[in-house]
Amino acid sequence: MGMGMGGYGMNMGGMGMGYGMNSMGYGMGGMGMGMGGMGMGGGGAMNLLFSFNQIVASVSMATEMVGMNMQGVAHAFTNVIKLIDTLTTGYKQLRDDVARSQQSIRQGGEETPEMKEMRMKLVTLRYFIVLGGGFAAAKLVKFLVMRGRRNKVRQNLSSCAKSVGLG
Repeated sequence: MGMGMGGYGMNMGGMGMGYGMNSMGYGMGGMGMGMGGMGMGGGGAMNLLFSFNQIVASVSMATEMVGMNMQGVAHAFTNVIKLIDTLTTGYKQLRDDVARSQQSIRQGGEETPEMKEMRMKLVTLRYFIVLGGGFAAAKLVKFLVMRGRRNKVRQNLSSCAKSVGLG
């Protein structure tokens, strides 16, 4: 018979936040509901029902969390695709506008402040694309090198463990 912090009655698994105490010891609190064991006392059928209810609630909460995470990943992926599409469309449009303005300058026209502003935007955009691409490439190379080192260290550790009889 025990009432612990978050405990729920007699001979039942812990319910609530934190730890609930039952006749077998402590139940693990997680995601709002405990996972206490079945008690061995008088109400065996009730203990079984409460334990089953806790397991079902915990599994359903875990399933719901996984589903929400997958929705979030799908939403983020869709937004990244839209962002890339918008950026490529804007870049192509800006590049075409600059090409038209340069062609009109070659035919004898003067460069207006709007044309100069578009040209500067294109130069800046190209600079950031090159800078961002270089940064991403450097991070990728660093990741691949570090992963290779980690695998090498793991192999060395496992061979050392086997040589001393631990593996």
